Amino acid sequence: MQEGDDLIECVGCKVVFLFGGGEKAFFEEKGLSEPKRCAPCRRTRKEGRQRAANPVYEERDEVGDCDM
Repeated sequence: MQEGDDLIECVGCKVVFLFGGGEKAFFEEKGLSEPKRCAPCRRTRKEGRQRAANPVYEERDEVGDCDM
């Protein structure tokens, strides 16, 4: 761990992750607050939001009694 690095506990999985100085500078530059979730939990959360916003309906091979 280097000076300026922080250890943060993920609110999703409770794993402690490193928030490095480079990441911290990037977040500050973009006006973002420190992350509350580790990278895997952020990715999972983002994918869940995308699925909810864009539901995909699976096609079924069998249509039942329909002649289609």
